[in-house]
Amino acid sequence: MLTEHIGKVFNDCGDAGRVVAERLAASPNPRSSLNWLNQSPTAQLLLGLLRRENKPAHEDLDAIESPKRADGKADRRQAVENARMILVSTGVPEPRHALAGRYEAWARQVLAKVAQAADRWTLQQFHRYRLLPSVEGPCEAGKATRGTVRRAQKQLRAAIDLPAWARLRGTCQFDQGS
Repeated sequence: MLTEHIGKVFNDCGDAGRVVAERLAASPNPRSSLNWLNQSPTAQLLLGLLRRENKPAHEDLDAIESPKRADGKADRRQAVENARMILVSTGVPEPRHALAGRYEAWARQVLAKVAQAADRWTLQQFHRYRLLPSVEGPCEAGKATRGTVRRAQKQLRAAIDLPAWARLRGTCQFDQGS
């Protein structure tokens, strides 16, 4: 029964979906797997990603907005990270260091909210060439901590605030050629 249901659900998910379906069908607890497939937000997210034309990538997962909770705060990205874990365990996509991935996903969401296009471009360059390497380097060396990410986040927040602060004070001398 589980194998038939999985076959129907994953029939239009391509090669990556087939691999995930095979893993799910091999579950030692079929009833639990059926419940998960029918009720889990992770399962729905995973199916949406697998039904796309291209193979799911970390960037696709990073681009998923965190849903808002009733109190207005962003929900934890548990479903997204669970889907990432499932995809990585099946070889789609390649693994990456969790801390670097979390920082990069956070930075993309924060930078997307910068209203001024010129500021956003400058900040993206700062993120890409200065801050991201400062997180990825320690990750590759096995020396990254949450503090590594917090430091990069703090620097990016400060950089985002700087142009607006300078415009409000009328002290943005760079625009005037001095």
